[in-house]
Amino acid sequence: MAERGGQPGNQNAKKARIFCDAIRRALAKKANGDLSAGVDKLADKLVEEGLKGEQWAVQEIGNRLDGKPAQVIVGGDDDDNPVRIEAIAIKLVQPKADGT
Repeated sequence: MAERGGQPGNQNAKKARIFCDAIRRALAKKANGDLSAGVDKLADKLVEEGLKGEQWAVQEIGNRLDGKPAQVIVGGDDDDNPVRIEAIAIKLVQPKADGT
């Protein structure tokens, strides 16, 4: 059975945790060992930048509060027609008596 999060033998998820853990340690170190205080400082900085009008910060705050907006599938020109569902068909098939 595959380990949680990927294919058997895939160690990429473990590698990602190393960097995540390093960021957590750095945040805690900057706040005298308190990870929550470090994250609070980071959030304060994000809000400060957003209030200054920094578009990236405003966007990040919006994404964190409301979630990222759904991506729209756009089409309509000759090379990129819109996605259309013409029909949905449900087909029931009886197996043959000989098993084929």
